Amino acid sequence: MPCSICGNHGHNIRTCDGVEFLKDIKICDEYYTKEDMEKQTEFSLCDQLSSLKIKDANNESAITIQKNIRGYLIRRDLLKNESAITVQKNIRGYLSRKHVFTIVKNFTNLLDINKLSDMVKNEFENTVRGKLAKERNSKLKIDSDISEFWIQKCINNGEHVGNGSSPIDVLNKQIAIDVGCLCLNNNNTNEKSIIQNFKTSGNSLDTYFEENKDEHALELFINDIKKKFKYTEKEKYYFIFISTNTEVYLSVLKINVNKLEFVTSNGFTPKKKSIKTNGFIHNKYGSVTLYKSKKRLELRLSKNILKHSKKLFTLI
Repeated sequence: MPCSICGNHGHNIRTCDGVEFLKDIKICDEYYTKEDMEKQTEFSLCDQLSSLKIKDANNESAITIQKNIRGYLIRRDLLKNESAITVQKNIRGYLSRKHVFTIVKNFTNLLDINKLSDMVKNEFENTVRGKLAKERNSKLKIDSDISEFWIQKCINNGEHVGNGSSPIDVLNKQIAIDVGCLCLNNNNTNEKSIIQNFKTSGNSLDTYFEENKDEHALELFINDIKKKFKYTEKEKYYFIFISTNTEVYLSVLKINVNKLEFVTSNGFTPKKKSIKTNGFIHNKYGSVTLYKSKKRLELRLSKNILKHSKKLFTLI
């Protein structure tokens, strides 16, 4: 082990020629633990260095002491900075991974799922609609009015409030629900509108597209969403029926309005007709796109979401 004073081999702190410079300095050696050294503050070490009187400026031992202490202080500060940066990065990553729309995997506490299954069954089993879908091998399409009625009747004290331009279709004392009906085509559904604005935001959208300002364009509609969901302070959800040719599922997404600040643009599509986004929903389960011509943000879900959905009906 090299000497703690000069760094050379062949002797120790007791026999080092530079020991005279350590009379008033406490420094980590064989008799001090790492914990003892960490208790030394930057100020105390610097004060001791500044008070050190070196008769010979070229004394190698004194230079080594100063070099080692400065090195320790720098390494300690760098470690603190690196740790802080790592913590901040991880927190930002964690927050950004908490999307605006999160999958609710167990939602039986939100509604009577058995009652809902029976209502869907009554709509398609041995009915004209069910027979027609089976004969033509077409989707089990659900009308929006019917879907809203089902949800209203299957939650506790449900109230239908979706008339006109209301952002919410059904609510009770605890939750507010936007009901949607989508059809699965191969690996993705058709679109559900999140927000559409032809007037205020729509007028500026064309300008931002022409000026390649995708973040500005997206911000317009994010602000519109914030205004839309100021309708109520209740917990907000999407209840989305997903239909195939033979099955009907229910998917539930919780709407985390406070996560809108983490949504970012993923750039223009090649033909510059729309803007892809990050942060609305995990890309494993869907995507959200802002369309220039429609002046609308649209949600599409992927087939993977069926793993966390409840199957309500199967056409036999």
